[in-house]
Amino acid sequence: MGNKRRYLLYPILFGIYPVFNLIAQNIVEIQLIDVFRTLIASLIFSLLLYFLLHKLFKDQHIAAIFTTLLLIIFFFYGHFYFYFSNNQLFGLDLSRIRYLIPLNFIILAIGSWLIWKFKNSVKNLTPSLFVISIVLLLFPISQISQYYWSQSRNSLTPNSIELASLDDQLLPDIYYIILDGYSRGDVLENYFDFDNSEFLQNLEDEDFYIAQCSQANYSWTLPSLSSTLNMIYLNVESESIEIAYSENEMYALIKNNQVRNILEIFGYEIIAFENGFNWLHWYDADYYLSSIGDEESFLRLTLGLNSFELLMLETTALRILLDINLIENPNQAINFSDIVSNPREIHRQRINFILDNLPEISSISREPKFIYAHIVSPHDPYIYGPNGEILPEDPLNIEQAYIDQLNYINGQIFQVVQQIKNNTDGEAIIIIQGDHGAPIEWSESEQNAKLGILNAIYLPGLDGTKMWHQSISPVNTFRMIFNQYFGQNFEILPDLSIFGQSSPSVELPCEN
Repeated sequence: MGNKRRYLLYPILFGIYPVFNLIAQNIVEIQLIDVFRTLIASLIFSLLLYFLLHKLFKDQHIAAIFTTLLLIIFFFYGHFYFYFSNNQLFGLDLSRIRYLIPLNFIILAIGSWLIWKFKNSVKNLTPSLFVISIVLLLFPISQISQYYWSQSRNSLTPNSIELASLDDQLLPDIYYIILDGYSRGDVLENYFDFDNSEFLQNLEDEDFYIAQCSQANYSWTLPSLSSTLNMIYLNVESESIEIAYSENEMYALIKNNQVRNILEIFGYEIIAFENGFNWLHWYDADYYLSSIGDEESFLRLTLGLNSFELLMLETTALRILLDINLIENPNQAINFSDIVSNPREIHRQRINFILDNLPEISSISREPKFIYAHIVSPHDPYIYGPNGEILPEDPLNIEQAYIDQLNYINGQIFQVVQQIKNNTDGEAIIIIQGDHGAPIEWSESEQNAKLGILNAIYLPGLDGTKMWHQSISPVNTFRMIFNQYFGQNFEILPDLSIFGQSSPSVELPCEN
């Protein structure tokens, strides 16, 4: 391909730039499988637009620059919408269709006039526009590359910890089940007027130890799991409690964590479940179990739009369609986005897949196993009623929706626990923990209550009431397990709870 023809690739590069930019901005949240259709659609759309305009103008340079103008208007429509939604001009809400569409037509008209006025000079702009398109594309590609590079490079190494040798002994399977946003019993009673004692008593009847006063070490998932899985606080200086790790470093700490590394040294196989959040996935586990491949793959790749595709639509001129009500009456309003999207159904399939498959893990291998299952529930979205009925959308009463979903998850988890114990002859360690408390809008005076979490553990052959204390926090969970089952000598750390990035340690009143 000659240089001149190569330069004319720039409309295509401008056409795929918004996709790569959106990937870069959301790289932590998305899976690459979700971007392929968008990338292909943008490529086809850009090519089709160019060929149509080339046929119209009979000039490849004018067709290329007109294509670029139309692509910019198309892909920036949603960005204009978001900007004007938060910034009025002369008291006008320019995000409304009645203003935004004419504004875009004005931009198109001015741009078209300039192109036509200087059409004889357009050819001279082609090399410069080609260079600009390359430079633009390099920015998101470098961000994406940097993210994956940091994920592969950032980890704590087990070589920094001296491990005692293991005697010849049978090593127990370990099930680490995270119930996202699960508050502890007294918080549920005091703030939600919900008595969770039946579920907790059921666990105790199955010989679980319930740490009634347990608190998360951090108030949101990223630092909470980084801390738990590496058995550390995230400060650097001993006199400071401020989180010293960047978000990218904490993502890496979750994927390449100390607990996993130590267990692999001890000969464990790692089994992990997909849960819809890229930064929580252990793709390189010995067994990576995903609902993709059965119902979810059909839903994601054929029936509707995934979350990335919906986000992409919202940034383009197609967002006009998302606000159109197809069915509207006093009791129901269904718009275009409800028809083309299915994220709630996909989320439900993920949770059901984990719940259905957890009890069967014992037969997957004869080697000792560490099972990592992060269930994004009772955290929103609220997709289950108290009896498991499917909710088409989040109810208005968020607090009640949280309790209803928690109540349903209680029953499912208790069945899972019974099946795991039965399938492992009661010899597996089972940890059930919240990563933080209820994800509701806490008032400033009550926000510390978000630190109170469910913390239940089944310790085969040991009496938890004699060895664990009521306020033990997740940072010490695996320190205690390594000491008690693997003959190690880890120091037990003070139980601290930090709300936000660097608040003083919080100790909630505890009623047990």
